[in-house]
Amino acid sequence: MANGVLALCEQSTWCWAAHDDTYTRHGTVLPTVTEPFLDLGAGEVAAQLAWIDALLGEHLEHVYPGLGARVRHEVQVRVMRPFLERRDWHWLGLDGNVHNWSPWIQGNVVVAALRLIEDAYLRAEVISLAIEGLDRYVASLPADGAIDEGSAYWWNGAARLLEVLERLRMATGGVLDPSHVEPLDALIDFPVAMSFSSGWNVSFADARARHAADKSWRTLFHWGHVVGNSRAVALAVAHRDSCALPCPIEAGLGRVLVALADEDWCTLDSEPTASTGTSDGSFLPAQVWLPSIQVSVDRPRAGDLRGLALAAKAGTNGEHHNHNDVGSFLVALDGIPVVIDLGQPTYTALSFSPRRYEIWANRSGWHSVPVIAGREQSEGARFRARDVKRISGTDQIHPGGARGLDMDLAGAYALPADAVWRRSLRLQPDGDGVVTLEDAWALPTTPEFQLRSLERLLVVGDITQRPDALLLTPSGGGRRALLTWSGARTPHIERRDIEDPLLREAWGDHINRISWTLPEATVQGVFCLSIGVAS
Repeated sequence: MANGVLALCEQSTWCWAAHDDTYTRHGTVLPTVTEPFLDLGAGEVAAQLAWIDALLGEHLEHVYPGLGARVRHEVQVRVMRPFLERRDWHWLGLDGNVHNWSPWIQGNVVVAALRLIEDAYLRAEVISLAIEGLDRYVASLPADGAIDEGSAYWWNGAARLLEVLERLRMATGGVLDPSHVEPLDALIDFPVAMSFSSGWNVSFADARARHAADKSWRTLFHWGHVVGNSRAVALAVAHRDSCALPCPIEAGLGRVLVALADEDWCTLDSEPTASTGTSDGSFLPAQVWLPSIQVSVDRPRAGDLRGLALAAKAGTNGEHHNHNDVGSFLVALDGIPVVIDLGQPTYTALSFSPRRYEIWANRSGWHSVPVIAGREQSEGARFRARDVKRISGTDQIHPGGARGLDMDLAGAYALPADAVWRRSLRLQPDGDGVVTLEDAWALPTTPEFQLRSLERLLVVGDITQRPDALLLTPSGGGRRALLTWSGARTPHIERRDIEDPLLREAWGDHINRISWTLPEATVQGVFCLSIGVAS
């Protein structure tokens, strides 16, 4: 342990290489040790050293005198001094662009300050500044608690906020009590809202379809109890037996220690079906509407994953961790996706560069959205859904309880302002449910808009072709979905092999893209698709 601690202290930098601005500022590819860069990596190391010191510091100092002083010196130089002296860090959000780095870094700064700063005045200065930054992050959160990067980023944004708020409450003996801060209740509900089952997520943007192994479900369990959200507690409990420990080692030392110290969490009876993702879905709501990101989720009944569930997205193509996916949708059968959104591919140098949309999984061509007059969707906030309407199934205009989302997709494409591509997505909740899509369009009559248009559907599992119908069998087996359509002829089915490790982990070795070619030179028309449960 002492060797590991000393090795961290001897490193030239704690900053992850892709984040360091040393080349921009100094023209060098080597870390500038006199100007450390405070990023996610530096914050993680500082917090890890603080947790080690809390657990073993006294013993290590007895055996290796001076080690504690060295740790405190390095944290002061590499983290605390840059945090206090440099206020141009992009993650502070002083330009209005607040994102998940803010609670992630400042949460780790608080942990390190509480343990490793001896001077009470300096410690108070650091923590006060961190709280100011956390307030800025909280103020940026929408009232519905949604995270536009996707559900995976809840864990490295919102969950980081919740964890540092718990640390601050404990450090102040409850004087600082954030339990009633808006919009914590909605924020804690977001992982539930984005669940198809305990094993599958709604995977818009850079969300992952399956949860990574490094999640501390105890965080959701604790805060679910704090705010009285029984659905969040139930989802956390459904994952309790996914690791032999109360918290996976991959989650980090601090989260492991906190989980081990929580008697309520450690003594839970495990759910035997959670690891397979086949829990009964008791935590699932019948419908979800998140207006800040224009995402809806509908299923026939609350608390039951059986049947079809529909997740639909409007939004813009200028979101954090954006994919060009305005109008995309997913369909799950018995909690398992059959019509899919790929979600996050493995990050590379392209992922956060102007060449992001060279990555095939980020382009609209590999989402369940149309190609309009030969065009895929364009990136940027001005390319967005127009005239978005949530259909809740409770008004007189939409009798029978049909629920879903209406929008005009034309605004997401490089098309004239008078072009219309109206998409209506519905779940008819009777029995196992039926999902319907209706696209109705009116395009300009000029020659450049006479190119072929396509309807596309991204699916996973086995496909059986029938006359005028397709059967989809989920990858793991089970009941099959039946697809029927009108407005186009027999579709083309294209297999794409998957090499990306993250996507392969979620979807297996291949996916399929179904394409319907719409009638040639049709400037007005309607395409309809129905997805039901095969008998």
